[in-house]
Amino acid sequence: MRIIEHTEGKVSGPGFYRMPAALYHADPCPEPSLSSSIARTIVEQTERHAHAAHPRLGAEAEDPKKRKLDTGSVAHELLTGQGRGIHVITATDKGGEPVTTYQSKAAQAERDDAIARGETPVLPCDLERAEKIVAAVQQRLQTTRGAERAFVHGEGELALIWRDRTGIWGRALLDWFDLDTATIDDLKTTSAGLSDRTLATRIAEGLDIQEAWYRRGLAHLMPELSGRIRFRFVFVEADAPHEVRVVPLTGSQQYLGERRMIAAAVAFRECLKSGVWPGYPEEVSPVEPASWAEARWEAREISDPLFRRYGAQISLALSPYSPTEDAA
Repeated sequence: MRIIEHTEGKVSGPGFYRMPAALYHADPCPEPSLSSSIARTIVEQTERHAHAAHPRLGAEAEDPKKRKLDTGSVAHELLTGQGRGIHVITATDKGGEPVTTYQSKAAQAERDDAIARGETPVLPCDLERAEKIVAAVQQRLQTTRGAERAFVHGEGELALIWRDRTGIWGRALLDWFDLDTATIDDLKTTSAGLSDRTLATRIAEGLDIQEAWYRRGLAHLMPELSGRIRFRFVFVEADAPHEVRVVPLTGSQQYLGERRMIAAAVAFRECLKSGVWPGYPEEVSPVEPASWAEARWEAREISDPLFRRYGAQISLALSPYSPTEDAA
């Protein structure tokens, strides 16, 4: 595997690249390319939304000062050893203590200067939190059978650029890739907890598309790995106790992710060809209820004390033959 160092402009062709994060997110492919985030936008919203979000198509120029700053980004950079570069804010309050917010003009100016240089500014208190997150991840991975090599052996922040079988250009930015085991590890911080239901929801909301697109790109560049590529999400809580779960997708999740990913790729290709990026249908149409909503309510009707207390009256009220208040 040859990694090409690339610092500016468009890439010359497919391959594995190391490049600044800003350059990758600006889309350095020879033609506008599909990323997993744009694919998710197509599937979860519309092609028009994808066009508006794409850096080479309809997206407005990003104001660096409005760039989202979060502890997860800092933790990601600490764990992978790759990224924009971290600048720890040195401004102090009136008492000489490190600032804990960006309320002071000195802290704001230092933050803005770091962003202008392409770095990630972080308050000392947020850096400490990020370090705790990273320590929790490293400790858990070392005690998780089969995950000991994650974020230790391999390459971090590896950009994949390829010409997909569908005819479009694709790109993906791997958090971590271990060539020896053909394993991709992707770090996700969350404030929503790590329950099965929460993680299943996040996967269904588009992480399955990311998994499929990343595996597809890697298999294209290294066909000898086809059928052997593993992908795992490493979820970690942003808040104490910073619990960690290592989660591969199930076969059914992978199957669904691949179908959704292919649908997005075909839609992207056809929109590029035609120059037409449809939005929502111009028609009056109902929204079907979520499949779980009815099942949840039926289960509640069986178990909830409310229905045990008023069950007979509720059944009577639902009946077309129930007497009215006036008749009573």
